[in-house]
Amino acid sequence: MNTFLSTSMNLAIAKIFAGNGSDRLQRESVLFEIILDTNKRRLLDPYNLTIATTLNNIGMLYNDMTEYLKALQYYHEALDIYEKALPKNHSEKAILYKNMGDVYCYQKDNQQANEYYHKSMEMGITTLPDKHSSFVRIYRALVKLYLDTYNLYDALKFFLTAIDISKLYFDAFYLDISDMYNSVGFIDSYKNDLSKALDYYHLALEMNTKRFPIDDLEDVNIYNNIAMIYFKQCNYFEAIRLHHKCLDIQLNATTLLRDREIMVGSYWNLALAYFKSEQNSEALDYFQEALAIEENIFPSDHSLVKKLHQMINTIKTVCDKTSMMPSTILFFSTDQSYSS
Repeated sequence: MNTFLSTSMNLAIAKIFAGNGSDRLQRESVLFEIILDTNKRRLLDPYNLTIATTLNNIGMLYNDMTEYLKALQYYHEALDIYEKALPKNHSEKAILYKNMGDVYCYQKDNQQANEYYHKSMEMGITTLPDKHSSFVRIYRALVKLYLDTYNLYDALKFFLTAIDISKLYFDAFYLDISDMYNSVGFIDSYKNDLSKALDYYHLALEMNTKRFPIDDLEDVNIYNNIAMIYFKQCNYFEAIRLHHKCLDIQLNATTLLRDREIMVGSYWNLALAYFKSEQNSEALDYFQEALAIEENIFPSDHSLVKKLHQMINTIKTVCDKTSMMPSTILFFSTDQSYSS
């Protein structure tokens, strides 16, 4: 029987093994054997903490498989053992509450998710050292919930707290720090605090340079967000420069990206920036590039395909009215820099 799920230390191995099946039936057969073994052991010792940890881990596997009701079933069984075998306040309960909150969050039950995340946080505060690494995951879970409910104030508060703790465990969380800086910048941008947003985006880029080559694929999302700030400020030249940078990174990373949907965002953003700066021929070219990719992915009646056709027709109408089709209105070099 498969008993290696019995400790959290082996959870990563267990998840890899359970995920190696080429289809759902193979994954479920792995779980079936584990569950049978767990049930046999539970008959001998119904309040064994090892069993509780195994139940928690099975719940995590079901959560990964989007079997949320089954995940909750095993989490509640684990909690029942923890309640009887552990002190009232214990760090294992904090982890379990966070896992339960995740399930409710995925189910869009924000009220229940909020309740369990706060239980996790309060339990962690009483059982874990101050600024323990576990708080990063708890706070990030709360941030996701607050963003989903448009509570930007609390989202920012917990993001910044999570960043401060993550810095103490840099090797474990360096990717998270960059991602969190980027997310804080996005929130500030949404609040129209563009100067702060730019500061956080640049901090995210700086963090990436500590682990990745300059202009790595990891930078694309950040460059895109910075470009959108300049777009909001009507600094279309700088927006175009950065959107070109995104596109160049994507194209240089691998030729396999050229026909994938990942490129559509860059083509779309470039087209919009060119259109707003009245460079209609370039705008038309990039919208058509985006359309060529989307038409290979979606049917002709898909909303994205329809939207692209609409944008292309709009630009053609503008060009016809101004007699500028297909000439270029302005020449723009991606090496050119412009500051507002």
